[in-house]
Parts: sequence; C-alpha cells; structure tokens
Amino acid sequence: MKKLFYLILPLALLAASSAFAAEGAVWSGVASYGEGVRVVEADFTLDTDGSTFAMEDALVTALSGWSLFYLEIAPDGTTAPTDAYDLVVNNEMDVAKDILDGAGANLSDSTSSKLELVWPIIDNLSFVFSNNSVSNAIVHTRMVFYRSY
Repeated sequence: MKKLFYLILPLALLAASSAFAAEGAVWSGVASYGEGVRVVEADFTLDTDGSTFAMEDALVTALSGWSLFYLEIAPDGTTAPTDAYDLVVNNEMDVAKDILDGAGANLSDSTSSKLELVWPIIDNLSFVFSNNSVSNAIVHTRMVFYRSY
C-alpha cells in the first residue's frame, strides 16, 4: 500500500500544480523564413488584475533592426479570456505610446484578431492586457517581422 501511495503522490502534486498555473509568458524564440521574414510566437497566461509582459532580451537583440508588421492575437481554445479584453503594446522608449493605436481594444474571447502595422524594433516591447476576469486565461500571439533593405 505504501508503494502505491508513493507512486500516486507525485502524480497528484503534478496535477495540482498545473491547475494553479501562474501568470507568465512562454516565448517561442525566433523562426526565420528566408532572409527577410522572422516569426515569434508567445503564449500569455493572464491574471485577473491586469498582466504586463516584456519581450525577452534575447528576442529584442535578435530582432533589432527588424520591423513588426503583423500581429495575430488568438484566445486559447480551453481557457479563453473575458470577451472584450484589451491589449496595449508599448515600446520601452515611449511607454505611453500604444503601437497598436487602440486596435487591441475589445478583443474577442472566441476569434482571433489580425493587426497590420509597421513598427521598427529598436527597444523592448511590453504587452499589457486588461479587462480580463478569467483566472489563468491563455492568449496566443504570432508576430511577423520583416527587414527592409
């Protein structure tokens, strides 16, 4: 009986820890498609009192001199955020500047949003989510960058 207990205990602890996932970001790294296109994906786990995530320094370095021109935002199929949640993307040099120019307001909890923009990466970007009341909601983003020659 003790052996069964010691076998089940780690599995129960693992299941419990995944049920209480914490706010955070998981970045994919940079994928290159030819010489002029790079793609970065991220999954953001949101808190209910607002969530802010900065790009990892390695990504900023790898993308310096590139321009963000496409951003797709899609709620996770299992734990979606509140309908009409908001996303603001700020650059580090001018924190008050939303590079999405308000296009990240009132996002859907069931469909993806595709935004086109041109923003040169010369410093860190921060992703600020608000108006979400679903604990541990997950939002997937796909960012496409290009280099002009």
